[in-house]
Amino acid sequence: MKKAKWLCTLVLALCLALCMGVAVTAAADGELTVGSISAAPGLDVNGTADGKTQLSFTNGNALQGTVEIGNYVNESIEIKLVSDADVRVRIALLSYDWSTALAWENDLGQWDAKTIPAGQETTILSNGYTEGTTAANCHLCIYFYDTGTVTINSFKVGEVSYTPSQYIPPETPTDTVLKGYSDWTGSNNVTISQNNLDTSLTSDGITDGIATVTFSDAAVEDYTDSVTGETAKITHITIPIDGVPTGWSNLYVKYKATSGISAIEAHMNEVLISETNPKPDLQGKKVFMCGNIFSAWNVTTFAAQTDGYKLSVCSIGTYAATVTQKTALVFSVKFAAGAIASEQSIEFGGIAFANAKPSFATDDPNVTSAVGPLTQDQSRFTITQSGDGTVISWAAKDGANYNFVNVPVTNWQTSDRFVKMVFSADKDFTMAVYEGNSNVVSGHTLYKGGVEQTLYVDTTKAQIAIKAGDVGLRLYLDTQDESEAKVLTIKSIEFVETAVASKPEETALTINYAAETVTFDAETIIVYSDQGTTAIESGAKVTPGTKLYMRTKASDGYVQSELAEFNVPARPAAEEITPTASATAITVTKEGYSFKIGDGEWTAVGAFTGLTAGTEYTITYRKDATATSFASEEKTVKVTTTAAAGEETPAPAKKGCKNAVSGGALYAFLAVCFAVIAFCGVRLIKKSKRD
Repeated sequence: MKKAKWLCTLVLALCLALCMGVAVTAAADGELTVGSISAAPGLDVNGTADGKTQLSFTNGNALQGTVEIGNYVNESIEIKLVSDADVRVRIALLSYDWSTALAWENDLGQWDAKTIPAGQETTILSNGYTEGTTAANCHLCIYFYDTGTVTINSFKVGEVSYTPSQYIPPETPTDTVLKGYSDWTGSNNVTISQNNLDTSLTSDGITDGIATVTFSDAAVEDYTDSVTGETAKITHITIPIDGVPTGWSNLYVKYKATSGISAIEAHMNEVLISETNPKPDLQGKKVFMCGNIFSAWNVTTFAAQTDGYKLSVCSIGTYAATVTQKTALVFSVKFAAGAIASEQSIEFGGIAFANAKPSFATDDPNVTSAVGPLTQDQSRFTITQSGDGTVISWAAKDGANYNFVNVPVTNWQTSDRFVKMVFSADKDFTMAVYEGNSNVVSGHTLYKGGVEQTLYVDTTKAQIAIKAGDVGLRLYLDTQDESEAKVLTIKSIEFVETAVASKPEETALTINYAAETVTFDAETIIVYSDQGTTAIESGAKVTPGTKLYMRTKASDGYVQSELAEFNVPARPAAEEITPTASATAITVTKEGYSFKIGDGEWTAVGAFTGLTAGTEYTITYRKDATATSFASEEKTVKVTTTAAAGEETPAPAKKGCKNAVSGGALYAFLAVCFAVIAFCGVRLIKKSKRD
């Protein structure tokens, strides 16, 4: 029996030990884990050099980033974010089968969006969920809205931090890729020598593509297309590429060519004889980039930063990027009919592949920005010069189309942030300002006709930042009314660092005609009671028939505007009104007027009763204020009530007499006077008889 009890005790101890071992193993296998962030399409994830994660998105609408959490029980979750723009973020903690949502205890809630203000670190915190204590594998989903770049400064589940995304240094584009002029080759009628341009004009800048090319009248040997096997006689120049360049978007060519050269076509690797479209050949080795660097659908030409030279910008986009081998830039040259080849030449002042205009060593640093001749994309406009400037006229509205006028600008600097344009038009018209094909600088805006205007366009408001150098602006123009043609005179276009704010419109002031006050936005304009010295506050009293003066305040690169006058309307005139009276009442009425008797209260009724018969009263009246006019000046009229029943109404006093004498009193006075005179006369007669 004792032996049996001992055996049971031993078995029980072994079972407990085994269970403890299993529990320890489960605990080791169930360690909390937090993975890195994976992103759905449209959400770009990049590591940072200091061990954080950046997530960039454009017009995000619930773009999802996901972090896998293993063996989650009830740990708190803390995420600290900072953004370069105001964006919204919302969080969802989902079970692994994505069918149920685990509840959060804080105010954020599973689907509530939280705004991350630009530049402010924001903490999203949860104390976990209470749906039990069993370890679970979860998806923590972070949804991003709007547009911006969010940096995750820290991300912890309990005491476990997430794994930041790996930092991959950006690939630096290689833009300086051409070999020196001594390595250039060409057809047998081509001679290449060093360009005589003064490279000491500037101490920095690239020197790619500085050479002079001359020609002979010798016959050109056959050139064979390595893909098609076709043969043609082509005058060409081949410039080797030093290395494999990246980051291309444009080909910049600074040149001066004689008049007998009609075209310079650009190719990559070899001349394509048959191919006329800007796409790689079937083997992906070469591409036709443009039909003429002088002028083509994808070429814009400017006056270069050296006297007599031009700069062509050939937009090659992704064409060259699809070429699997990059070995040379090849120019094929065409001569005009009747031209003598030996009299022609091309001076290259710089050639480079780049995303933005490079600074060539041959650029003159003293050249300032300049606006070249205006041209048009189609034949819709008529562009002429007059003493007032450039006159652009066009016919009635062309359906929904907006054609444009090219404004080439050379040597533009980012400090000259405003395009200042002085213009006038005969009628209202619509204009937008673009940089290049799609970069909106100023959207379609209606401008008034019949007045000269000064427009300042802020280039920093462009959708894509404009880089310094040569810039191609476009003025998209059209009529506002389909039936009306337009004439626009551009008197000047220049670039300035600061702009003068536009004068406030009359609508900037609001008159309360009943209260006789003026209100305005004091944050943006200043209003004066005189010519720019005595400022008034919004809500101040105004005097009808006077002037106010106002200007727009300085802000955001704009200096304050010039003074604009505002005429405060005068009071309107009140009509003549004749009241009616009885013995005890006076009535005076007129629509839109107010009345009062003596020093009484104003009333719109104008019925005054309980008056004394035969008594004179003063009635005052005025025209009421409306939403668009002040009240009129006050006018008065005197009214006498009639006599009581059975009495005569007293006659009004004669004007100019202070006292009135009754007829009976006058007769009595005259009788006494005659009696005295008669008495005196009798006494004198009697005295005369005695004497």
